[in-house]
Amino acid sequence: MRSGEGGVSRVLSGAATIGIVFGGAALVERAAAAVVRERARDAARDAAAGRAPPAALEAAARTSGDPVVLALSGRHLARAGRAEESREVLARAVARRPLDAEARLRLAGLLAAAGRDEEAAAHVASAARVARNHPALLLHAGVSRLAAWRATGDLAALREAARHFRDAVEREPRLLRDLREPLGPALAGSANLRALLPGTAAAWRQAGDLFAAEGDWESAAAAYAEASRGGEATSQAVARAVALWRAGDAAGGAAALDSAVRSAPDRPERDGALAAASSALAAVRAGAEGEDLLAGWVAAWPADVPPRAAQVRFRLATGDVRGALAALAEMPPAAVEDPDVLDLRADASLRAGQRKAAEGYLRDAVRRDPGSAARWLRLLAHLEAERRLDEALAEADRALGLLPGDPKIREARARILEAAVKGRR
Repeated sequence: MRSGEGGVSRVLSGAATIGIVFGGAALVERAAAAVVRERARDAARDAAAGRAPPAALEAAARTSGDPVVLALSGRHLARAGRAEESREVLARAVARRPLDAEARLRLAGLLAAAGRDEEAAAHVASAARVARNHPALLLHAGVSRLAAWRATGDLAALREAARHFRDAVEREPRLLRDLREPLGPALAGSANLRALLPGTAAAWRQAGDLFAAEGDWESAAAAYAEASRGGEATSQAVARAVALWRAGDAAGGAAALDSAVRSAPDRPERDGALAAASSALAAVRAGAEGEDLLAGWVAAWPADVPPRAAQVRFRLATGDVRGALAALAEMPPAAVEDPDVLDLRADASLRAGQRKAAEGYLRDAVRRDPGSAARWLRLLAHLEAERRLDEALAEADRALGLLPGDPKIREARARILEAAVKGRR
């Protein structure tokens, strides 16, 4: 439940009415406490998701007694590398909500990392009693049976490990990444990996990502192809194209990208595919093949901005500034007021040494899209690089007037102010 002040007032007013009807203020107090608790949880979720400064979670870890807030705070602290603080906060969370298997498992992992194996095992056992089929528990069981097989050579233990791993990945495909450590080099073979996968597209996508991270591009392309058997999303087609290209199959990569763009079901999907494709072509340094693809898309939709914008991005990414400026000169009329195109014009102008023209484009982009923090940050970075710090401060204040809660703009302003103060000494 998310409420502004008016919403909270209405909830409390309704609770007060119920309290009067049923004869007591206790219900009102409980309702008020519930509203306050839910708002604290919402704030903690925002901070955990990066939508609010993490300081809010750290403050909650010190003062809150709510197990949900404590669990979120503990997760944040663990990700920040503050293991000791995270253990203390998670211990408080499970003490207040003993059936929270997720928090118990996270605490068990931290305790095991600290060498406190008996305490870790106790928390794993407690979690197992309330969430036997939790993916992390299944992964833990698989690792345990794998260790038993390695110690004894018992093939039954190996089969049990594989079953646990398959069940875990079926419930949560992202856990496939966590299999890399216990399985080690065995995971490098696609036949071994196939035996561990439940056969879902999501699991094969994760396998493709895993192989790509290892630089095994042929296996990555094969895994992405398996994932695409039931249909292929644009992002998946782009990932498969990059894998094919890096594996040496430029023709296959080009065909995959072309299909992803041309088979998009609607204009927004196609525009997204074009942007992703231009990034992919730059990443693999596609050269002439990339130019041919982009020229084909421009010819297919000559009145649309995104194909030409994709061409510009590709040329800028590959260092062809002159080619990018030429493509910008051929933009369709609809691009005149497009803030994204103005950003591209600014980028190309800066690379061509045309700093005054670039600033004009940056200011136009901000004027046409004043709600974009990214555009303000680009303008501030330009003014800062020019050492026009007073102007940069004034623009930062304008930006914060429109986006008062944006942490990156606040950070930029603080940095610019510090530089300005040092420059006046």
